[in-house]
Amino acid sequence: MKTASPPVCLAIAGHDPSGGAGIGADIEAIGAAGCHATSLITALTVQNSRNVYAVQPLPQDGLRAQLRCLLADLPPAAVKIGLVPNPAIARWLAEDLVPLNVPIVLDPVLVATGGGRLAEEDMASVLMETLLPLCAVATPNHHELRELYRAAVPDPLPEASLATMASALRARGCRGVLITGGDDGPGPWTEDLCFTHAPWPLVYRQRRLKGPFHGSGCTLSANLAAYLALGHALPEALALAEEATHAALLAAVKPAQAAQAMPRRIRR
Repeated sequence: MKTASPPVCLAIAGHDPSGGAGIGADIEAIGAAGCHATSLITALTVQNSRNVYAVQPLPQDGLRAQLRCLLADLPPAAVKIGLVPNPAIARWLAEDLVPLNVPIVLDPVLVATGGGRLAEEDMASVLMETLLPLCAVATPNHHELRELYRAAVPDPLPEASLATMASALRARGCRGVLITGGDDGPGPWTEDLCFTHAPWPLVYRQRRLKGPFHGSGCTLSANLAAYLALGHALPEALALAEEATHAALLAAVKPAQAAQAMPRRIRR
């Protein structure tokens, strides 16, 4: 019996050896959503569930050759971008992804939850110039949003609202900005806000779960890319991605002596 081929969703991210985040999380989330995941690993990392201690970008020539090899044989219906460790990789990624004309979801990974720096110091400015203008959606948390906002405008307001900061990113070409609220204080609820061309944001509110979690942002952005690849319009894709991510967090586990819970994206 012949079955329909699933759409391809390309994940571009670093490798997290702990299995909680990075390319492994993306592949699991994309597959669980019903797509076929292809992958491009931008960097190896020295990390565990506690923090990131070192980042080693992979050689650019090999990376670019692998991307072009994938695109020639397995063109994606959507792309999820996570860790881009340096400006050179960001610039040629932008060049090679422009012709695809498919939804791109950018998870602007800059600093790990434990405080370790993942990307070079000037990467916020580089992302604004290269990859952000190509995106259907960017998915920063509050810390990442502030860093991108400061890179986006010459005189950033010290107390700018979320709407103002999202507008600054959208002015640079990004069509939607999904601000994730998991890092916004200890209250009983988390609130994700998606700013688009509409006069008001889409709001996704969930009861705060006991964490912290390692890989929640990767899970959400990869789910979103997968549902866009499946052909859903942005509001529906966002709702499905939020639901799938919340379910993965509800089922999260702490393997061995893990400091943070890891989402279970694949469940039986």
